Amino acid sequence: MGDGQHGWAIAEWLMLLRNFFVMEEEGALRIGLGILPEWLETRTLLSYGPTLTPYGRISVEIEGQKETARVSLTAKWSGDARPAVTACLPGYANLCNRVIAPSTSVKNLQLRRGVKTAIQVLPTGVDVNFFAGGNGKGFREKHQIAPETRVIGHIGRLAREKNLPYLAKTVAGAIDQKPGSCFLVAGKGDAEREIREIFTSRNLADRLILLGNLSGDELADCYAAMDIFAFASQSETQGLVLVEAMAASTPVIALSASGVDDVLENGQNGTMLAANASTDDFAAALLAALNDPGQLASWRARTIETARKFSKEACTAQLVDLYERTLEKRHQPHSAEMEILDMALMAIKTEWELLQEKTVAALHSLFEDEEKE
Repeated sequence: MGDGQHGWAIAEWLMLLRNFFVMEEEGALRIGLGILPEWLETRTLLSYGPTLTPYGRISVEIEGQKETARVSLTAKWSGDARPAVTACLPGYANLCNRVIAPSTSVKNLQLRRGVKTAIQVLPTGVDVNFFAGGNGKGFREKHQIAPETRVIGHIGRLAREKNLPYLAKTVAGAIDQKPGSCFLVAGKGDAEREIREIFTSRNLADRLILLGNLSGDELADCYAAMDIFAFASQSETQGLVLVEAMAASTPVIALSASGVDDVLENGQNGTMLAANASTDDFAAALLAALNDPGQLASWRARTIETARKFSKEACTAQLVDLYERTLEKRHQPHSAEMEILDMALMAIKTEWELLQEKTVAALHSLFEDEEKE
C-alpha cells in the first residue's frame, strides 16, 4: 500500500473508531465513551461490531436522542469472563438527579470526566452471613491441608490483567522462607499456566494448590481456610473479593488500588502496600504477618466489622435512603458549564476529521498504485 504509512493511517483510524464505541479500561468495558453529543441530536442508529475484546466478541447499537438514547449490547463471552459494562454517553450522567458509583475510585473517574451531578458511593453489597459461615477446618481436611499449615490464598479470575504473575512471584518469595506454608488458589484463566511455572521454577510446585473454579459452600469454605488473602490487582471496579474474605474473618494484604482503598484499612484489617511496591516488599509483608500470630488474630477480629459495612442489607438500606432523599428534594440535574468536557470532545472530533482525511488519501493512493500496475 504505497509507502506503508497509509496502512498505519487506516489502522489508526479504525482503532479510534472502535474506541468511540468500545474501550477497555480498568478491567471493564466502557460503551460510547467517544460518541459526540451532536451524533445524538437525531434518531439515527449508531452501531459497531462485532469486535473482539479480552472478554469475547461484542456488538454495540446506540439509538435515540440524547437523554432517551438506548444502548444495546450483544455479546458472546469467552469462558466465564463477565466484565463490568458501563454506558458512557456524553452528558448522560448530568441528565440524572443522582449518580451512584460502586467505589470512590469510580466516583473520582466520573468527576474527571465532567460529571457535575451529585455522586453517591454505594457498593453492590455482599452476602456477609453466607461467607461468615464457611467451614475452613472441613475444607482443609478435604484438601489434605494440615491444621498447622499457614495458608496464603487468592480467589478470582486468573487473568493476566489481574497482575497475577506479580502476585505469584510475591507469594513464592514468602513461602520459600516459611516452611509449612502454601499458596491456595481458586479460579481459572490464562495466567494459571504462568503461576504454575513460577512455582515450579523455584521448586515449590508441591506447595501450590490450584483448585479451579469454586462456587456455593465450597467458596465460603475456601476463604475460611486461609490465614491471609493476598491481592495485587490494579484493575478492580470495587473490592468485593476483599469483603468476601473479610466476611470469612480472613485478613487481607494487597496493593493500593481502585476498589481496594475503600475496603482495606492499613494496620487494622490487614496491610496495604503502595501500588508500585516491589515483589520483595510484598513478600516481606506476607512473611511478617505469617510470623506474627498475634497480629493476625488482631486483624481477624476487625475484619467482620469491615465486611458488615458492605453487607447487602447495609447497601440496600443506603440505596433506599438515597432514593427517598432524591424524591423528597426533587433535585434537578446540574447545569454548570462543561468546558473541559467540551474541549475534550472537540479534540476527539478534530482528530477524527484528520484521520478521515488520511484514510481518503490512503485509498486514493491505493487506487493509483493499482492503476499503474
